[in-house]
Amino acid sequence: MKNKVIIKVKKKLYNVIALPVLKKLFRILPISRNKIVFDNFCGKGYGGNPKYIAEAILDSKVKDIDLIWLVDNFMSDEERTLFPSNIRLVNNESIRGLFERATAKIWVDNVRHYHPIKKRKEQIYLQTWHGSMGAKRIEKDAENLLPKEYVREAKYDGLITDAIIADNYLQEQIYLRAFWLKPDTEILRFGFPQNDVIERDKNNSAKIDCLRSTLSINSQIYYVLYAPTFRDDFSTEGYNIDFESVIKAFEIRMKKKTKIIIRLHPNVAFQKEKIHFSERILDGTDYPNMQDLALVCDAVISDYSSTLFDFSMLAKPAFVCALDYEEYEKKRGFIPEFYEFPFPFATSNNELINVIRKYDEKEYKDNISSFYSKYPTYCDGHSSKRVCDWILTHIG
Repeated sequence: MKNKVIIKVKKKLYNVIALPVLKKLFRILPISRNKIVFDNFCGKGYGGNPKYIAEAILDSKVKDIDLIWLVDNFMSDEERTLFPSNIRLVNNESIRGLFERATAKIWVDNVRHYHPIKKRKEQIYLQTWHGSMGAKRIEKDAENLLPKEYVREAKYDGLITDAIIADNYLQEQIYLRAFWLKPDTEILRFGFPQNDVIERDKNNSAKIDCLRSTLSINSQIYYVLYAPTFRDDFSTEGYNIDFESVIKAFEIRMKKKTKIIIRLHPNVAFQKEKIHFSERILDGTDYPNMQDLALVCDAVISDYSSTLFDFSMLAKPAFVCALDYEEYEKKRGFIPEFYEFPFPFATSNNELINVIRKYDEKEYKDNISSFYSKYPTYCDGHSSKRVCDWILTHIG
């Protein structure tokens, strides 16, 4: 009991006295022009747009670049081995983490969150975001539905954002209307770096075969990825899909033995314990790279996630299954453009089975083509290189 009290007092003293002093001290230290700090989902592993930007910088062979990746306390030793040796890993809640942010020329983040230290005028904050065309209302479009603390942090994030990467025309419009950006924030119409691999490797059979081998994906089996988004209350009611019946429907329509890979959103990864996995229902939640899964899987089922568009880039079947559609519409709501999405739509297991069995490939591809004619994508397989060049220009 005595030790707990001492620890509590020490933590209080650190937060109230030491931390404010350190923040002020770090802000007067010189900025390192060659230092770039990356953060993926607030300290998660090596992934997302930041990963591909970092790799493009490393591939550029520019000398004396100092790359730092902020990680949380829960990262396993195995996850740490995925990072290139020339990227330094620093705990995102440590004093060192504060120092690196305070003295870096460029910050690269893919979500909005609390910034433990104020950005200086000489620093550049690049927001990459993480999903290209989601269905749900976000940021200012859903301001009255979001936690007040998040809205406060998001508004500050918009205020300090110097540039943000747009994957497509629709996303650019959402940024402009809903992200609380400054009038002079630069919209980088570069496409998402994380989607380069899809655009670049979609016809690369050798690369896809290598991925299949690594992931133990049998080319004789039809693989369906189930990748729903998360609910604000972390509930799983929207995930109650009859997977066995869905597998049978795909086997009838595609005439191949079928398996489902389930990949839950990182925010609700812990909920996978509620799912009964089997030989035909596989767990892919911990796999960090969604784009790899898009390349090796044959179809996707989602609800309100931008993952649907990853598969549309590959002209692979993508199905919307929104079991909690009415409730979700009331609680969060959808962007107006959601009702134009070009995917077969279901709000029940029976409807999902029906749209799978009636899937028409030509009609689907025509719908995809029409949608992209109205909302062009900026992806062409070279997004990472463009972002890398932009960063190198700004660090001089």
